[in-house]
Amino acid sequence: MIPLNRDYRELLNNLLLTIKEVDQHYHILLQVLEKEKVSLAAVNLTDFMIANEQKEVLLIKLQELETRRANETKQLSETLGLSTGEITLRRLAKHLAAEDAKRMRSSGDKLATTLSRIRTVNRANRRLIRGSLDFVSDSLQMLQNLKRPSSTYHSNGQMTHGACRGTILAGEI
Repeated sequence: MIPLNRDYRELLNNLLLTIKEVDQHYHILLQVLEKEKVSLAAVNLTDFMIANEQKEVLLIKLQELETRRANETKQLSETLGLSTGEITLRRLAKHLAAEDAKRMRSSGDKLATTLSRIRTVNRANRRLIRGSLDFVSDSLQMLQNLKRPSSTYHSNGQMTHGACRGTILAGEI
């Protein structure tokens, strides 16, 4: 039974608008992640930090929107007499009028596509960050290997090790 009262319609429209707003913010996040990828590839720390700050602001807003979306989904589910356990947009759509269900699935599909693109860019960024970290770690290891104890051979064949000295660098790294 599909209630077609005013509350149902208002809840449905609010949820669809929220999903649209969530998707728009995720699209903005996707653009910021693309900028982040470019800055990582170019080893541009300034642009990377700017993208990171933008990402933090967007994630706070998205957290608020996701909370609102979850609440609206729960309210609509309760109005439809559904259990509010793990309700998805697809499961919710099964209980809506045909046209409303089509709108719900369409909104959910758009959001899913955007999130999939974000995962793809995040994986690329993760690889770039890991590559940079590996480079830094290898560079530090190389510098640490340059620093070794000075050795002195004695006439009796014994070797003594003195304080650490670098072959290129002296003192600290």
